Amino acid sequence: MAAAMFVSCSNDVLTEEGVNTDGNKPVGDVAYMAVKISNVNDRHNAKSRTTDDDFAIGEESEHKVKHAQFFFFDKDGVYVLKAGYIYDPDNDFTDHTSGNVESVTGKNVVVLENMNGNNYPEYMMTVLNAPNFTAEATLAETAEKLVDWQGRRNEEGRFVMCTSSYFGDGDNHDNTNYYVTKITPNDFKNSFEEARNATDPLEVYVERLAAKVAVKVSSEIKDAVTLEGGRVLYKLAQSVAGEDNDDNNPSGSASTELYVEVTGWGLNATADQSHMAKMLDLKWKDNGVWAAWNEANKFRSYWGQSTAYGKSDFDGVLTYSKYKDLTKAVGEYEYCNENTNTPENITTKKDDGTVLVNNAAVTHVVLKARVCDKQGNGLDLISHRGVLFLSKDYKAYILNRVKTLYGLNCYYYVNSTTEGNVETKHYAQVGVDDLKFIKDGEALGKVQMVLAEESKQMYAKKDDGTFEEISSETLVANLKAVQGETPLVNYNGGASVYYIPVQHLVAHEVDNAAKNDEGYYGVVRNHWYNISINSFSKVGHGVFDPEGGNEIIVPDEPEDPYYYLGARINILSWRLVDQNVDL
Repeated sequence: MAAAMFVSCSNDVLTEEGVNTDGNKPVGDVAYMAVKISNVNDRHNAKSRTTDDDFAIGEESEHKVKHAQFFFFDKDGVYVLKAGYIYDPDNDFTDHTSGNVESVTGKNVVVLENMNGNNYPEYMMTVLNAPNFTAEATLAETAEKLVDWQGRRNEEGRFVMCTSSYFGDGDNHDNTNYYVTKITPNDFKNSFEEARNATDPLEVYVERLAAKVAVKVSSEIKDAVTLEGGRVLYKLAQSVAGEDNDDNNPSGSASTELYVEVTGWGLNATADQSHMAKMLDLKWKDNGVWAAWNEANKFRSYWGQSTAYGKSDFDGVLTYSKYKDLTKAVGEYEYCNENTNTPENITTKKDDGTVLVNNAAVTHVVLKARVCDKQGNGLDLISHRGVLFLSKDYKAYILNRVKTLYGLNCYYYVNSTTEGNVETKHYAQVGVDDLKFIKDGEALGKVQMVLAEESKQMYAKKDDGTFEEISSETLVANLKAVQGETPLVNYNGGASVYYIPVQHLVAHEVDNAAKNDEGYYGVVRNHWYNISINSFSKVGHGVFDPEGGNEIIVPDEPEDPYYYLGARINILSWRLVDQNVDL
């Protein structure tokens, strides 16, 4: 790991070389403390007990540190001071390549100035890479303080870290103020040299505020087709309705085969802000699965209360992406703030026991895809009552239904020709080119089918072969009657998305885990969620305007997350979480 160049955190007399470089002595009593900072890895799996394989070492950029702050509080949690930090080039951060700890400093010296007698503080909060962060009046207010950095990093692109939160006993930890390090009298030294040479530095464990999500598509998927140029298409167990498909054949089976191409992805419904420290609920300490998800011997826990926790209104709490923002390539990763909640705010249980997830409430991957034919040509599709049609075929199908049920005595004037002194006016029956799709509501792909030119004069053919003007209202009403109330979904050029809610409590890792258990869905800081797509079976959600791409993606109704694809999530030390998805 590159050298961690810490800068002074209290005043100008503290520098990388030591103290008192300006010849002045600190005012008041001075205490020194040897501190060893360890960055706990992201955890891999949500298992009841972990091994080193459950963690993953981050990249160098993910644990690089440039700035450290140490905030001290008294026994009542009242803010006392921010201490200066002396950089020691001989005790820099070093990388670890195994298990729970990702990187660690040697002995580094913290200087507490302007102390009153020996009434030393009792708690210390460590904050890395957040030079502008300031403490509040109390420890609780400081821990709960809302913070945000673009991309969950500071202005220099470094990841913000804070003391790890967990439950456990020990000289340097208590369960009331679980998000800080407890200080004992033995941790204070009387001189810089004593602190620097101490064999028992104060151990501090920190974790990143960010969560990390990666997406890949399994290379083991069957019926994949690789085109010239490297494009990969995946065959769907679904097809476009053909001549034999009608309301009596709703399965969507026909001779036209469908394929899907993954074109990008992005995160959606991400939390705008984070608490500086990870918030826990004291009752979790001895409660069922939460007790198993707390490992004091690894100085960490695997659940928390985000800024969205306990809320059902997410305005100003969660951010939603636009279609044009789905620019991540498969194999890449993205970072976000933690987003956790209680089951009643993110899931719906149907009468038959099926649990649906409200994707608008949980952080999820939006997988960008194109529905194609076998040659990779994007298809304009309409989904109606669960049956897929080519758009032009759907228009013809509906017009045929209108003709059968109500008659289709509707024409438009085309042109006139003159032969001799006789003028003949030509009319054409309303056809597929006279219909169009328009946006219907906020959902990405919901549309209505309407007349292309509603103000255009319409005619009816009389028994004598002549034509008379009529209103288009009857045809408009008949079109609506035939289509019914079921909304249409448009796939413009095959544009579509799949929603993959990120699972925290992965079903295969906890016995009898249910989708409406707390913790089943969520993202937690310092976890790496590795999502692998194992199969595709049906098309996703249609997109009406992929070219503009300015529509904000807010899933409008709960759905079964496994209806479209299969995925597996890995939580990474980064703690790693694997999630397999079948789409």
